[in-house]
Amino acid sequence: MQTQYYAGWDGGGTKTLCRVLYQDGAAPQPFTAGALNPNGTVAGQCEATVADLLRNMAALPGGLDACRMLCIGAAGISNPATRVHLQNALQAGGYHGPVTFTGDQQTALYGALGGPGGIVLIAGTGSICYGQSTDGREARSGGWGSLMDDEGGGFALGRDALAAVVRAEDGRIAPTVLYDAVFKALQVGTVRELIGKIYAPGFGKREVAALAPLVGAAAEQGDAAALQIVEKAGRELALLVRPVAEKLGLQSARIAFAGSVLQKCAPVRSAAQTQLQTLLPQLTLAEPQGDAAAGAVLLARCKAEK
Repeated sequence: MQTQYYAGWDGGGTKTLCRVLYQDGAAPQPFTAGALNPNGTVAGQCEATVADLLRNMAALPGGLDACRMLCIGAAGISNPATRVHLQNALQAGGYHGPVTFTGDQQTALYGALGGPGGIVLIAGTGSICYGQSTDGREARSGGWGSLMDDEGGGFALGRDALAAVVRAEDGRIAPTVLYDAVFKALQVGTVRELIGKIYAPGFGKREVAALAPLVGAAAEQGDAAALQIVEKAGRELALLVRPVAEKLGLQSARIAFAGSVLQKCAPVRSAAQTQLQTLLPQLTLAEPQGDAAAGAVLLARCKAEK
């Protein structure tokens, strides 16, 4: 086996996945480490994650010196301070080879479609749409954070589930199965207890997003409140795609769905697909070929071979 390889990291808020591809096509088992987000993790977590990943790479045939290119994809990586932070962590961990940084939306696109010339719609905790033409032009829509945006993502679904509970409590909407489902998930018995829970320190974006699957399950039961939330999510996700497709002339290109909500919540996926068929009927929905870490490896190889 040739010892030179390309490495790709998909850095997230809870874990980071590393994939490696040797020049002869061999692909060792991927490995994971902790969070990789200098802007949103506790002090020292980013450095610990980098060190852990580099230890695994050092144990590969050829070690760290055999890495022709490392591509790191993560949210917020366009911030110059974030890149410096990661560069310092890489050097401290013993990696002195070439590295390229990119947003996780680009690695998701390359992983899903195998390269440019298409669009990826991502709905995880948040939501974003990203497209790249074959001539290198890029466009994005959404991804502006939970305070202003991220409609159709897990946080928005969870927040709307909580809103349905208090609206049902008031009698503003009809009774909903989300009421008991949220109480059970959060281990509370009254709305007063619910308020105390969600406004307590430590209950944040991740905890709200964890309620998103309750919406999908309720929608599958035909619950009116959940169906309304799902319809809204599908509409908002489809709206993310339209400006990207129009700016890049990709109205008849391929689009892939990525992120936990679109991959695991069938009602939201179906609603988004239905709305897209109305807005952009010539788009072709493609099943993702691989994950964002696979996209990072592909980008690493493209950069190294230029």
